[in-house]
Amino acid sequence: LATVTVDPSSLAFGCNNLAFVRDVSIPSGTVMEPGKFFTKTWKVENTGSCAWEYNYILVFTSGNSLDGETSRIQKKIASGSWMELSVAMAAPEEPGTYTSSWRLSDGKSLFGAPLTVSIVVQDPVPAYPGP
Repeated sequence: LATVTVDPSSLAFGCNNLAFVRDVSIPSGTVMEPGKFFTKTWKVENTGSCAWEYNYILVFTSGNSLDGETSRIQKKIASGSWMELSVAMAAPEEPGTYTSSWRLSDGKSLFGAPLTVSIVVQDPVPAYPGP
């Protein structure tokens, strides 16, 4: 017997929805130096029935903010179109694993798949004292 496989894009419904397509930068588990600045970028698809408007914002929702700031998409994205969303961030000074989750908002409600970044901050390598 055949097994039915659900197409994840068919699960979207309603006016506002977002599907995660892929990481463009900073894959999960990327090792960072303490305090390093970086830009996390995700490729996403508008899987809702409405266009995303200029004032839609990407907002921090959980985990570690990594000093990322809310940002507006600043362009209209038609239903079925793909785009890249980015947030400038900074690795913490303390070693450890840090995860930050973000979601798109129409200014009233969060919607779509959460967009996450997970980094590992390592102890700085001590300088070799020399002979």
